[in-house]
Amino acid sequence: MTDRAAINSKLSSGASSQGADVATAAMQSVRGGWTRVPFGDVSEIVAPQVDPTDPRFADLPHVSGENIESGTCRLTRVKTAAEDRMISGKYLFEPGDVLYSKLRPYLRKVAVPDFRGVCSADMYPLRVRREFLDPHFAAWMLVSEEFTKYAIEESTRARMPKLNRDQLFAWKAPLPPLPEQRRIATILGQQIEALDRALAAAKAQMSAVDALPAAYLRAVFHSSLAKAWPTRGIGEVAKVQSGFAFKSEWFAANGIRLLRNANVFQGYVAWDDEVRLPIERRGEFREHELSVGDIVLSLDRPVVSNGLKVARLTAADVPALLLQRVGRFRLSGSADPDYVYAFLNSKTFIAAITQHDYSLAVPHVSPKQVEAVAIPLPPLPEQRRISAILRDQMAGVERSRKALREQLDAINALPAALLRRAFSGEL
Repeated sequence: MTDRAAINSKLSSGASSQGADVATAAMQSVRGGWTRVPFGDVSEIVAPQVDPTDPRFADLPHVSGENIESGTCRLTRVKTAAEDRMISGKYLFEPGDVLYSKLRPYLRKVAVPDFRGVCSADMYPLRVRREFLDPHFAAWMLVSEEFTKYAIEESTRARMPKLNRDQLFAWKAPLPPLPEQRRIATILGQQIEALDRALAAAKAQMSAVDALPAAYLRAVFHSSLAKAWPTRGIGEVAKVQSGFAFKSEWFAANGIRLLRNANVFQGYVAWDDEVRLPIERRGEFREHELSVGDIVLSLDRPVVSNGLKVARLTAADVPALLLQRVGRFRLSGSADPDYVYAFLNSKTFIAAITQHDYSLAVPHVSPKQVEAVAIPLPPLPEQRRISAILRDQMAGVERSRKALREQLDAINALPAALLRRAFSGEL
C-alpha cells in the first residue's frame, strides 16, 4: 500500500490511530479519532492566473489581505477587481476555496469565500479534499496558534516573511473525523460572532464613557449659572510663560529633563523621547524649573482629536525644565488650579484657541493669545466646589475606563483561547 493509499484508508475510516501502518504513512496519533497528515495530502492549489482587466474577470470580487480580518476568518469591504483598479495578474478561485495570505503569517489572515472571484498573488487559493477535510475547519486550523507558530518559524528564513507552498504542504495537520471537523468549525464561527457582539457592546460603552468628561465640563461652562458669572482674561488670573530656546549642542546623555512640545499629550506627559541638559547647568535656568501640579500647554498644534494637549505635572515629571513652545500657567490666588485646568479642557477654551487657526508653517499660539481668552470666574469657594465635583466625576470615568479596558482585554484574548481548546480536542 502506498503512503497516499494508507492515508486515504485511514482518513476515510475515521478510526483511532492505533495501527502500525499509520507510522508508515507519515501520520502520528494526536488523540482518539484524530490523525496528523501532511497538509499537502488533503489540499492543493488549483487556481489559474488571470488578467483582472479582462471583461470576464473585471467584475468579479477581488480579495486581498486587506479584506481579511486577522484571526477571525472573515471577509470585509470586498470590491470588484475593476473597482479596485487591479491590473496585475490575479488567481481565480471558486466558492469554498480556502484563501491563505502567505505574507507575514503572524497576521493570521485566512478566509473561505462563498463566491467566485480573484485574489492577490500574495495568497494561496487552496482547494481541500472534501472527503477528508472541511474547508471551514481548514481555515480555523490555519489561524490556530500551532500552525501560526510553525508558519512564523518557517517564514523567517526569508528576507520577507513568507510561507512557501512546500513549507505549507509539509505541515502535519491535526485532523479529526469529518463530522467532528464540521462541528468544531460551526462552534468556532458561532463563538467568534458572539465575541464580536460582546466586543462591539464593550466598545460602545467605552465610547459613551469617553464622552462623559466633555459632557461634565459642558454642564459647568455652558450652564445658565456660568452665563451669569463675571469673566476675566486668563492673563488676569494666570501668567502664561513659555520656556527657553534650547541649542542642540547642549544635549547630554544624563542630566535634567527638558519638557518639550513632543512630551505633552491630552491629560498627561510622556517621557519616551527625552532631551536632557547637563545637571551642572541647571542653575542657569531656575526660572524655567517645573513643579508638581504645574499646568502645561503645548503651544505648537495644541488641538488634537477635538481635545487639547494640556496636562498637569505629577511627581514623576519633575525635576524638569520648560522649553519654548510649551506654556506654563502660574496662577494668582484668585483662581483655583483645578478649576482653571478644567476650563482649559472645555470646548469653550478649545473653540477660543482654534480661532487663531494659524496659517503658519508650524501652527502655534502665543502665551499672549492664551492669556487673552476669557474665563468665567465665580467666587473662589464656588470654583473649589465645582472642582471637587468634577474630580469625583472624572475619577468615576477613570474607574469605568479601567473596568472596560479589562473587559476588552478579556474579550480579545478569548478567540486564541477558543482555538487552543478546539485544536486540543476540548471544544
